[in-house]
Amino acid sequence: MLFLQSAQVSKSCFSKLSGIWKSLEVQGNPELLQQIMQGSWLLFISIRSAKLNKTNSLSDCMYLLVGVVSFVLERLPSYLSATKDLVNIASNSLIFTDPERNFWTERVLEFAREYLIPLGVQIKDDRFKGFFSRKHVKNNLNVVSKFYETCLDIECFDERELAFNMNDSLRFGSGFSAPKKNISGKILRYEVEHSDFNDVANTSVVPTTPMTMSMEMLKWITELVQEKYDLKELIQEDSELAENALEYQDIIDKLVVSHGQKVQSIYYFLNYQDNFIEAKIWVLYDSLYRKLTKEKSNELNFKYDEQDFLLCLFVFCVETVFYQKNVTFISFAEVLNTYSCSGFVFFRFIPAFSNISKIPAHYKLHLGQIEMKILMHIGWKENSSIHLLIQEYINNSNAEPQENNFNRYKGIFPEDYEIFFDRMITEAGVRIDTLCKSLKIEKTIKEKIWSTVKYILSEKTEIIFGRHISVIILCSIFAVSKLINPIKFASLADEYRRIYEEEEGIFSSLKLRNGKNVEIIDFYNTEFIQIAKEFLENRIGPIKPRVAALNPSNSLAQQIIHASPQKKSPFTTPRTKFLLASPNTQTNTIGKLKVLSFDSNEPPKLPRLVERMLQQNNEGMIPMPVIKKNPE
Repeated sequence: MLFLQSAQVSKSCFSKLSGIWKSLEVQGNPELLQQIMQGSWLLFISIRSAKLNKTNSLSDCMYLLVGVVSFVLERLPSYLSATKDLVNIASNSLIFTDPERNFWTERVLEFAREYLIPLGVQIKDDRFKGFFSRKHVKNNLNVVSKFYETCLDIECFDERELAFNMNDSLRFGSGFSAPKKNISGKILRYEVEHSDFNDVANTSVVPTTPMTMSMEMLKWITELVQEKYDLKELIQEDSELAENALEYQDIIDKLVVSHGQKVQSIYYFLNYQDNFIEAKIWVLYDSLYRKLTKEKSNELNFKYDEQDFLLCLFVFCVETVFYQKNVTFISFAEVLNTYSCSGFVFFRFIPAFSNISKIPAHYKLHLGQIEMKILMHIGWKENSSIHLLIQEYINNSNAEPQENNFNRYKGIFPEDYEIFFDRMITEAGVRIDTLCKSLKIEKTIKEKIWSTVKYILSEKTEIIFGRHISVIILCSIFAVSKLINPIKFASLADEYRRIYEEEEGIFSSLKLRNGKNVEIIDFYNTEFIQIAKEFLENRIGPIKPRVAALNPSNSLAQQIIHASPQKKSPFTTPRTKFLLASPNTQTNTIGKLKVLSFDSNEPPKLPRLVERMLQQNNEGMIPMPVIKKNPE
């Protein structure tokens, strides 16, 4: 009976906490908001278990809820803001005085100091500032979850099963706009009235064909331009332009011509009351520049170079037009290279671009694919900012982590890089977990694979530059499985393609140290196994990570506990397929990812069985159907 009563109280408190968060109308990054909401629940159930002896008193629980929410609101990151305060949402079912709220808030702080600091939470000061920052929230939630686990016994209901999901966070706050997708990072602006995740929760909003996607994109681009230009201004081109607009346009024009295409192939048509105007990319760039700077979003409050912003904005506009027109003769990576635009720098601005008002849902999914591409491949180019930063750190013998009472590590890499590394490590963990589940690999083997990947990333970092991180993942899965239950590399590669539909930088044209380009199996035999052998054979004991940011102490399950699965459109445009496909797909003997245009000049292929029989010219082998007459 007590068990049932405690479970019912827990569910009532969770429902009340959900209502409180909904009433607060918090604006900002939905994924971070979801984590913070979950963190408030973890704090509540931990304090209720440790300090209130799992009390079933609803009165005490309500006061504790007020204290926990007040504690959390006082420590919200600057890029989240609550439209209302607890005082504004007080009702007959939630009545408290300021002294009562302050008393319970201090009790929450006392609990955090007593129990969480010894467990290694990452904070800025003893008032727990920074507890919910993007950089530390995942680690800190894991710490609270582990503490709660120590309070459980056999007869306890595990209250962590009550979890907020993205559909909860989309309903919290009128500040979310649709259609939008789960893009982690900083958000530029939220509109009123709509959810930020309608497009993810309901895939029916995604257009049904690449052609309708293209039409929706053109409509969106037209609306953006019309906010800035009237018909006369657009025809006369006498408006004051954003900086570098014509210079950037000239660069992309020359790139198009170098590919043997006409410049007009990247022009798009704007409909001004049945007047169709042929426009260049700089028109969209200028319109978006005015829009983004005019809105003055708090999402661009991080430090950035103005020229970096302008350059990334134009690259975004190029990709937008290329996506709308299904351009497949120039890759996104080539656009970055042409403008000497850092993948990491563009990555920082993706959340802002992804949340421009009314952006089509399927294009946000495409930007999410670009984000993953930078995290796992483009960001790790040789001589990139990430390469140079890590290389300098490795070569600098004085760059030891500085430990203090609050942060485990401090002052190693700038926060934006730490966030990038954590996102990459988490994505790597998700891919390991997904592949292992699909291949039915046991949990213990999966953890060994996870440890191997972390070891390579941290201790043999030099090998990952210029490569796709998935190369290290696939080689690690193959190597660890080979010791216990061998998997064919071909089967592993096929499964990866089936799940991620990705080719570029993974299966072929992998550059060895001698400069030779080889396929992945040759890379495994020539270089990977040489640097991983000692670790795989357990000849290397526990060591202090050389690059701690690339070797978190978390288990695989802990690392991916708050990771959201990447959403994909059920209909992929040629531009998105080109992003994932290798440039030499047509000649790649390992993978055959084709279909890069709407039209095909090739005749439809016959089924293999029919084709084989026709080649053998043995029609007689196929018995003709015999119609039997029923006896009269």
